[in-house]
Amino acid sequence: MSPLLLAIIGAVLIVAGWLMEKSRQRALKKLDAMMIVTSYAADLKDLMVGGPVEVKGTVRCEPPLISPFTRTPCVWYSAALYERIVEWERDKDGNQHRHEREYVRERKEELATFAVEDRTGRVLVDAQDAEIDGDTLLDDITTDQDEHWNRGIGVELWPSEDTLGFRYVEQAIPLGASLYVLGALRADGSIGAPEIPDELHFIVSTRSEQEQEKSLVSQSRWMKVGWLLIPAGGIALVASLVWYLLG
Repeated sequence: MSPLLLAIIGAVLIVAGWLMEKSRQRALKKLDAMMIVTSYAADLKDLMVGGPVEVKGTVRCEPPLISPFTRTPCVWYSAALYERIVEWERDKDGNQHRHEREYVRERKEELATFAVEDRTGRVLVDAQDAEIDGDTLLDDITTDQDEHWNRGIGVELWPSEDTLGFRYVEQAIPLGASLYVLGALRADGSIGAPEIPDELHFIVSTRSEQEQEKSLVSQSRWMKVGWLLIPAGGIALVASLVWYLLG
């Protein structure tokens, strides 16, 4: 292996470790933000405007959105249509190799203002700019070109001889789902994005607080291991290269 390639690999590993540590710090900051006490809708009037607020309850919206693929009443959805195709690549010896790849043919997302209802009342949520984590309602691969799918996403499908099929993916926050919201309290009593995004997190999720915390703790542990091992490998490569050049 050439010295230049060793140097590049070492540098890449060091940068990858640094990026992993940045991600770990973001996960820990998010976990810390979720430690605040959950508020009831009726108590929000007593809290400081602009400060962080956490609510849990049931999603309400009139009228709701309708997701394009599963036709589910919801307050947010993200739908994507992928085309799965075969591509042939020739190596330096002239041999052909078969690869299967996916390309986005169309993507559609829509968000409505909604309310979260608990036993004391309702609070409006404007989830614009939030980290939205919804349910996966559909992840299906098919070769069927049923007109239902075409109408849903608004794209006509014209497969080529290299087309293997189409993949339909849909995520949503269904009407009536249990929801966790962490955001900033507005003057009108609603919850929205913080004025300074770096200071507060804005999370809207169908996963429970406990599920999210468990996931964040697991992520931070694995990223810490990667942060320790990956840069160490990069430093070792760079050190061995310097030793080789000086020797």
